[in-house]
Amino acid sequence: QLIIVFLLTGILFSIALRWVLNSSQQKPMNIMTFPANIDLEPTAEQLYYGKVHYKIRCSKCHGINFSANNDSAFPIQTTKSKQALYSIIYYGIHNTNMKGWGKKLQPQDILAIVHHLKSFNKEKAH
Repeated sequence: QLIIVFLLTGILFSIALRWVLNSSQQKPMNIMTFPANIDLEPTAEQLYYGKVHYKIRCSKCHGINFSANNDSAFPIQTTKSKQALYSIIYYGIHNTNMKGWGKKLQPQDILAIVHHLKSFNKEKAH
């Protein structure tokens, strides 16, 4: 009987130790920080990848031209600051269909989308 008690104690200790080790290795909650280069002028590469990401991930709901031609029921306020747009893309908008992309996209990809959105205002001005 003493051997059975030692075996069960060892098994339970092993299970508990595995659980503690696994739970301590979980990633902490992903907290948004703005990229250091958010206020810099975008590169041609950022604009290109922003356009690609937008077409793949955003245009289904927001239209190909951010509803400039009323091609979507979900317009984007491209006049918002880069930080505001970045935050919206990262977290989404609570109680809407706009889900956050912060856990699915890299910061540089979100920034590229922001630059693409902001470039639309410049195109309209010309």
